[in-house]
Amino acid sequence: MGATFDHQCLERLRERLGYEAGVLIQVSAIAGHHPLFRYTHVSYEFSDTGTKAIIYARSVGPRDSRTVADTVTLVSPLIVSCVHRTLDMFFEWLITENESPGHAPYMTFEKKVRVLEANDPRTLDLPFPLDTARHYVGLMHKLYISLLEHRHALAHRVWGAVVGSDIQFDHTTPAGKRITRTITQDRLMDTACLVGRLMASVLDQTPVNILDSMILEWLADRARPLIHEDPSGLLAPLCEVVQRNITSDRRPIEVDLTPIREWLARVHPSRQVIFELIVCANEGAGPVQFRIPADEVPTTDKLILDGGWNRFRTG
Repeated sequence: MGATFDHQCLERLRERLGYEAGVLIQVSAIAGHHPLFRYTHVSYEFSDTGTKAIIYARSVGPRDSRTVADTVTLVSPLIVSCVHRTLDMFFEWLITENESPGHAPYMTFEKKVRVLEANDPRTLDLPFPLDTARHYVGLMHKLYISLLEHRHALAHRVWGAVVGSDIQFDHTTPAGKRITRTITQDRLMDTACLVGRLMASVLDQTPVNILDSMILEWLADRARPLIHEDPSGLLAPLCEVVQRNITSDRRPIEVDLTPIREWLARVHPSRQVIFELIVCANEGAGPVQFRIPADEVPTTDKLILDGGWNRFRTG
């Protein structure tokens, strides 16, 4: 019997996760560990006479607060525990819903590890939107295994210390194996953000838009050292703000998006870039403005602002 992932099924996941998954995304947010906090923001104005940068303003995230940074450093071992427990509850739920939906048998860590290693979790029935992004489940599986002994040490043994802003694990397993490892705060917070965002997308059943996909891919790359893999070095994605001034009287308003994309590709040749679009034009009664979020800007070459776009009209 396969998993259905209906409302009741998702509520069972919500009950299992408790507050930990919410903690991951909230802590990541207050710490400013989000790609869009990590660049110097430039807005561009496009008109019939040319292009110019009109705003230079550093994006300031809460991470700039010393108090927040110190607090995140202090609780970073607890964040490791939150990440692992969230993964633990997710995989326990996933295994249960695939094997015996609606039941909640007790599962040891060892049993979950055996089941996951015997059955590639990417081949299980998966909930939306992970059913179309199965590689994230593979990554979460590797994170679950990689952090397991650190979770045990944090819960039951002397585990190491926080040095500077990084966690330095130095502990011995019951079998006598010594484990040493350093996890930097940036890597940990990016991993927490990744897991938190993935859990939120499952619980809320929200599609992954273009910006979400770019952010998740970047966060996944940042998490790779935690599973003993080399990151590819993806740069944080950018979401710029572009204003297009229209002087033509042609209606409906038509915006050629190709020059905008070509300009941004020249300005940021090594990054994934999307943009929020502000369109300014004139009508008989005066100026009109549309503000279109980045995930709503079409991927086509041209945008025709017919009546279907009036929900984004701001003036």
